Amino acid sequence: MIHTNKGNYFLSFCTIITYTRCVKDVGYIGFRFMTLVIRNHSEHPGTHVLIVGVGSYPTFPGYVPGQNTMGQIDSAEIGAQSVANWFAQKFHNPSKPLASLRLLLSNDHGNQWESAEGVQQVDAATSDNFLDAYDAWIADADAQPGSTLVLYFAGHGIGSWADHSLICENYNAAPKRRMEGAVDYNNVLYAIANKSKSSHVWIFIDSCRVSEIAQAINGDYGRKVDDGTGPIGKIGGPKISTFFATSPGGEAHGNAGAPSFFAEAVVKAFESNAFDRRNGRDWACFTDVAFRAISKQLERIYVREDFDLATRPVPYQWNADSDSFLHCLPAERLPTMMVEISCDPDSDNATHTIFWKQGVQETLQQPSGQVWRTELTPGYYSFGAIGGDGRRCRNKNESVVLPFHYIFVG
Repeated sequence: MIHTNKGNYFLSFCTIITYTRCVKDVGYIGFRFMTLVIRNHSEHPGTHVLIVGVGSYPTFPGYVPGQNTMGQIDSAEIGAQSVANWFAQKFHNPSKPLASLRLLLSNDHGNQWESAEGVQQVDAATSDNFLDAYDAWIADADAQPGSTLVLYFAGHGIGSWADHSLICENYNAAPKRRMEGAVDYNNVLYAIANKSKSSHVWIFIDSCRVSEIAQAINGDYGRKVDDGTGPIGKIGGPKISTFFATSPGGEAHGNAGAPSFFAEAVVKAFESNAFDRRNGRDWACFTDVAFRAISKQLERIYVREDFDLATRPVPYQWNADSDSFLHCLPAERLPTMMVEISCDPDSDNATHTIFWKQGVQETLQQPSGQVWRTELTPGYYSFGAIGGDGRRCRNKNESVVLPFHYIFVG
């Protein structure tokens, strides 16, 4: 990992979660060390979530405690916690409610999860625990055919266009067998596609996607969850969507001591932007809409952090299914849509005041010299510009209904 003044860069990693056989029947699990932190029993299909966050790599090559921070990426683990807390507190899907949440974390203060119920200690995000957690996660979902699976991995990762390694806490614990501390992401994907009884799978990979380690270049992408699984998916298998924090060959980013940029973008999108009305659903989070919202949220974070947008990572979605949805807003809640407004020509942004109006409510934004960025609830708006002479011009009426809308007034 390379530290910069803007954040820490990390190799691609996948969500890893361990499994404990001591659980309570409903709600939060109160044991000292655990992987299964929430279980809600049901005889109907539900949503089963596996989250892995690796921030501490005690055997990372070159790392010396107290002397350097080589390979340590707390933003990945903090980001995974923020995603876990969102699922635990705000996930809403009456058709497939949250049935289980498994969590693996590796940090330097006891692998602690700061949940709404208080600080709890969970199992470490090692490759052994990942394999155990995967088996239990799949078994729970298969007991309710038609369930939805969610996998979120944050940590180091290495990969190429198609192949990927999820690097766990114990990477390099045995230097001659470094990849025993990694999990082969493609094998996870193929195993789910071939054998899972779930209907839909959402996978989020918050890691870099660059090939820098000899084992991976030579085709060793880590341990397999199923040695008997090949790349050919069965006909009629689950519909799978994968969201990557970066494009192939790119790096994922985050500031030390804060959630990774991708985790921040995912939570913000799920909270407010990733919604559409479709198939009789009122403001549901469909895969293609989620992709657009997460991508735009990530771009906004890069603008905020003053990264060069020409080189920013771009999330990548695989095998999208626009008809499936992960969760929806409660009936009383409206989403907010990201809107960007610019004069045409954009040089007028430095001299014109921008306004938007809905009904009798009007908002004015002073000249900024750049694009105006805001979030608006869905509806019909009038947008326009006010010149230096106070004359209103360039009025444009637009319906704001998509997760992202660009308005030119000119």
